Amino acid sequence: MTGRLVEIRRYVAFPGRRAELADIMDRVVIPFVRARGVEVTGSLLVEDDDDAYIWIRAFHDESDRERAYAAIYQDPEWIDTIGPAVKELMDVERAVITTATTTA
Repeated sequence: MTGRLVEIRRYVAFPGRRAELADIMDRVVIPFVRARGVEVTGSLLVEDDDDAYIWIRAFHDESDRERAYAAIYQDPEWIDTIGPAVKELMDVERAVITTATTTA
């Protein structure tokens, strides 16, 4: 049996803006993606990096992830409001997304 697909997303906030990034993630982004069927299993502040923020998302499989991506990133609210607000707080070029599959 194949495990679930997990994304570990590490973002780098612009200097001094991590608290704002974490706030918008917790108040806006995470509820938005959960409403579209994505399981968010973690929202984390990195202790030894004042600008790093990590969140973890889980999907049943690749087709579930593709469905969720379409539901999230094609939504006018994401395009017009949420996406631009997040991009004001983080260095998009430095984002690292690691994809893994659970074993247990």
